[in-house]
Amino acid sequence: VLKDKDAMDVVLIRKDNNNVCMQMSSATIYFRQTEQRYPNYDSVVPQKDTMQLKAVMNRQDLLSAINRASIFANPAEMKLMFKFDGLKDHVLVCGQCIDFSTSSEEKVKCEFTDGKVLTIALKATFLKEVLMHMASEQVRFYMIDHSRQVLIFEENGNEYLTMLLMPMFIE
Repeated sequence: VLKDKDAMDVVLIRKDNNNVCMQMSSATIYFRQTEQRYPNYDSVVPQKDTMQLKAVMNRQDLLSAINRASIFANPAEMKLMFKFDGLKDHVLVCGQCIDFSTSSEEKVKCEFTDGKVLTIALKATFLKEVLMHMASEQVRFYMIDHSRQVLIFEENGNEYLTMLLMPMFIE
């Protein structure tokens, strides 16, 4: 436990083999430890201005669709497919498990900026964790293509909160 005498705030630091948690009165920060060379920040986190595709969705509707679709996803991967179509007012959230011959398709109302079609695969557990840590009703997804990072922001919330997810491989 550290105490900052200027701010009069207590910082609680917890650590295990893979994670570090720093807890303050104003924020809680979680870190996942890796033993690799850290990449260049600018190449990993692009500026949202460079990301052409933007989708705005209701956070709670998206969480509900993820919960329902992930039941039908392969339990080992928990991969969900997100099918964006600029000509439609929704995104399809699809879960599929070939081993058990099950699949699910959920529609979530979505404002997609471009007339393009984009299918991207994201890990359901990571996306749920990201969305549960957001307070805003609406969330914005910034994307470039199916193989690049997805940046997630709160629509009318904390402007400094940026979440990044890497997509999964699409067969």
